[in-house]
Amino acid sequence: NMETINQTLNRIVELTKATSSGTGGQYSGLCPAHHDTSPSLSISIQQGQILLFCHAGCDTTQILRKLGITIQNLFESSPVGSQILQNDNEEKLKQM
Repeated sequence: NMETINQTLNRIVELTKATSSGTGGQYSGLCPAHHDTSPSLSISIQQGQILLFCHAGCDTTQILRKLGITIQNLFESSPVGSQILQNDNEEKLKQM
């Protein structure tokens, strides 16, 4: 049973106790990959893709493993070149 991208987002938000940080589906949550006391995980949804970025420098792969979510769950469909998009967006999120 395939989850929709919105169900996956809701699940991540729940698991990281994330709160909405302003506009456009941006959330800040607790990173599950390190002992996080102040929300350092940026979660957003853009162009049919969920983006995760830990400001403490945790690896996205580790975060997903802790959440029990596969990288495929982050995409509406599995576009080629999605890793490049993820890297671009990590750069954008770093600047926020």
